[in-house]
Amino acid sequence: MIGAGGVGLAVVQVAVAAGATVIAVGPHGPSRAQALRHSAAQATACPLEAVREITDGHGCHVVVDTVGTGDTPGLAVGMTRPRGRVVLFGCAGAPAALDVLADGSVVGRLVITP
Repeated sequence: MIGAGGVGLAVVQVAVAAGATVIAVGPHGPSRAQALRHSAAQATACPLEAVREITDGHGCHVVVDTVGTGDTPGLAVGMTRPRGRVVLFGCAGAPAALDVLADGSVVGRLVITP
């Protein structure tokens, strides 16, 4: 889960309740600490290293990006195992590049702007 703000913490709670092991990614120490209090297995500012460690190098089955700025969609794809799912939930208003691999697909899309 990328983004340990209010929406990200809600994602942590739902995912943990569903039985998932959650790695919370956030740049701010207090946000990461709060994610741990909400039962995240690990909270880090260095997501690729944490994902490799926890998943034995395979990547995550699902990555949820609640931030949606510049590099976070690409980071989400990089954290995901082959045939995994990326949920891009956040949007900061500026376009973000996303490289979908040859075996990837876009299932749905909804954009809401103010």
